[in-house]
Amino acid sequence: MHTVVARLWRPVAASALVHLLFLAVYLAKFHGDASVLICAGAQRTGVPPYEYVTRTIGPSGHDGQFYYSLARAPWRCHDSDIDVPAGRHLRIGYPALCWLLSAGKPRLLFYVMPAVNFAAIVALSALGAFLAVGHGQSPWWGFVLPLGANLGVSLLHDFTDALSAVAVFALLAAWICHARWYWIALAALGAIFSREQNLALVGLVALAAPFRGRLRTAGAVAGVLALWAGWVILLRLSYGYWPFLADSGQFQRPFVGMWYRWSHLGGNWGFSRRLAIIHAASMIHLLVLLVVAVALAWRQHNRVLAAATLGSVALAVLAGHNIYMDFWSYTRVFAWIPLCIWLGCLQTRQTWGLHCLWPGFLWSGVAALNYV
Repeated sequence: MHTVVARLWRPVAASALVHLLFLAVYLAKFHGDASVLICAGAQRTGVPPYEYVTRTIGPSGHDGQFYYSLARAPWRCHDSDIDVPAGRHLRIGYPALCWLLSAGKPRLLFYVMPAVNFAAIVALSALGAFLAVGHGQSPWWGFVLPLGANLGVSLLHDFTDALSAVAVFALLAAWICHARWYWIALAALGAIFSREQNLALVGLVALAAPFRGRLRTAGAVAGVLALWAGWVILLRLSYGYWPFLADSGQFQRPFVGMWYRWSHLGGNWGFSRRLAIIHAASMIHLLVLLVVAVALAWRQHNRVLAAATLGSVALAVLAGHNIYMDFWSYTRVFAWIPLCIWLGCLQTRQTWGLHCLWPGFLWSGVAALNYV
């Protein structure tokens, strides 16, 4: 046990230090003001729940501001303080955990929210390093895992993706490694209450479990799905409409969203050479990830992981212009792809695919330097 810990701590510590460096560089640009991490828009500040925000991001801000609002009061209905109140409320996992750790204190949340994301990143690194060693590989692949999933962006913007990624990875890893039913159920609970798109993966495990004779797992995951369905219904009754982020630009015909990004490399409304380089490089990286994912799914014997991998590819192909319009969206929303590639490489023992995850470091770096 001591030998295993000795092998794991270095890549995990390195991952923690790199992400702390991202955080330090980003905060230095805003004189250390942690309120910038919730990414509130200038038009929302000055009134509750954003009255303590002293640093803003543009006129409208990013999604982190809405999870901050939820973390201040997760158990009541919200209104104009959130863009789509019921849809954001569906992702209650991250804001509820932050509320629990901060008692909803507004200024303390500025620190608790990134701390939760940082802890999730470290946990993902540790879990990846542990699994890599168990499969006879270098523990340093655990260092690569959160970089490949571009979780630095979530750390700097109080997004829900870090918690979602570690839960999804734990769910798939627990299934592959034949973990006890309660570990799978716990991971499923974290995944489905972090992002609604994870319903597909949780449902996939629930469908596969009976065919593998894993009846306790099937029952436990079915219970998680029932709990989530109850939450959906409760939000429907509370808000008067279904709690989903419905938008005509979220999903479109295959490759329409990708084509939008390629045809607007320099920006959506004007042209910037720096943006053109960043968009082109990140889109090329995404295309490489898609090719590697399909190749690994073809060689994959675990049907749940193969289906999850192909599902991650389908998500990127069908995503619409609203997702590809924003660098902060398309570089993080498709986190299933690097997670499935990582697990697929370990399962097939073809570690060449792991090297394609390294460029994810660049996108977190771009965010830290505030270049987009």
